[in-house]
Amino acid sequence: MLYALLRLVVKIALRVFYTNVEVKTKAPIPAKGPLIVVANHPNTFMDPIVIASILPQQVYFLTNGSVFKNPVIGWLLGKMNMIPIYRKQDVEGQTPDNRASFAKCFDFLANKGTLLIFPEGSSVNERRLRKLKTGTARIALGAEAEHNFNLGIQILTIGLNYSDPVHFRSELFVNVDKPILVKSFAESYLKDPYEAVNQLTEQLRQRLESHLIITRDEEEDKLVQDIEMVYKDRLTDVLDVDSEAEEFLLTQHIVEAIRYFESNQPEKLTTIRQKMADYTLNLKRLRLQDSAFAAEKQKNNLLSVIASLVYIVFGFPLYLYGLLHNYIPYIIPSKVARLITKDEVYMAPIMMTTGIFSFSVCYAILITFFHRFTGHIWWLTGLYAVSLPVSGFLVLHYWNHLINFYNKWMLFSLFYRRKEIASLLVQKRSAIVKLLEEARKEYTAYFAQKKAAE
Repeated sequence: MLYALLRLVVKIALRVFYTNVEVKTKAPIPAKGPLIVVANHPNTFMDPIVIASILPQQVYFLTNGSVFKNPVIGWLLGKMNMIPIYRKQDVEGQTPDNRASFAKCFDFLANKGTLLIFPEGSSVNERRLRKLKTGTARIALGAEAEHNFNLGIQILTIGLNYSDPVHFRSELFVNVDKPILVKSFAESYLKDPYEAVNQLTEQLRQRLESHLIITRDEEEDKLVQDIEMVYKDRLTDVLDVDSEAEEFLLTQHIVEAIRYFESNQPEKLTTIRQKMADYTLNLKRLRLQDSAFAAEKQKNNLLSVIASLVYIVFGFPLYLYGLLHNYIPYIIPSKVARLITKDEVYMAPIMMTTGIFSFSVCYAILITFFHRFTGHIWWLTGLYAVSLPVSGFLVLHYWNHLINFYNKWMLFSLFYRRKEIASLLVQKRSAIVKLLEEARKEYTAYFAQKKAAE
């Protein structure tokens, strides 16, 4: 009952924290165990929260054993369906002993439980998949071997793709594959258990990589982000992309295209990289955003500025109402997160969890006072209660509009104050788009030829 209630609260909180949560599945998600769920781990405690919210059944988690050192916290985590697993860094100078944890996992799976494991063993916010630990394969094959491979354990691989793991109102795309039947490794396990563990771990790695955007290093990741910034909107229009799943595939192709040109036309890639670096540096110096320079947004720029100004003026009273009612519960989560940790990978889950309490408590206090102040008129109190979250979202929309207006105004004023610089930036952007358009056509032809050969 408690788990179901928490799951409902978390699902609502996730829908508020992220502007969009899209889940793509290749097959129906198994509604019962024995099941092991395996995922990448870019966002610490947010990752298990997200996965538990999309699975219909109750989930148990394999968790970093170091957090169980405090007996009170260890007891609490146990009540929250967490099983400790110890790494070398958790027991310095000793060999980790996970026999008790493995035995608990074996029994849990034998009783048709669902277990969530993050095989990277640590959480880092990057578009890469770190080396997988073999523990998942050892647990799955070990549990099956104890029951002559008759348990029917399945492994479900999930890729978590955050547009911005740390920030409120970002986007999340969850990529879910069809399950792997562990029994298919029985013959290999009976011949050589170690080889079977390695084979299963390798299959998990391949599956997870196919669910993610994988960049090799920070330099490549920066180039991918810059191309997305300048060219992705144009691509989504040309290719009629209208979902997170399609945008995910588009970014995967951007990464593949970079590697294609790196191997076949490195000079073209170097030119794109240099022009992009020069353009983004100029944007930074002038405190401008690329979105203000998009060709479609340059048209009727004066009319756009006037329309935005009208919205800002007439929308201000609603903005002020929403700000007065939502600022305190909104600001508390980020303040608490910064007090607790400096590590950005812990920010989002702390902010979301704190936000559940801060908004609930503040809204309850405001509604109680309003109800008493208006003489216990229930329908009026109901309208007021509804206005609180609605006005909160209006504040976010107004603030984003204000930022867009600022960017438009900066560009508008730049054209009138320093027209030659603004025109030069437009030319630089156009040259980059032209280069990327040529590269897209060449890569598309190569990709079509590659597919035909397969």
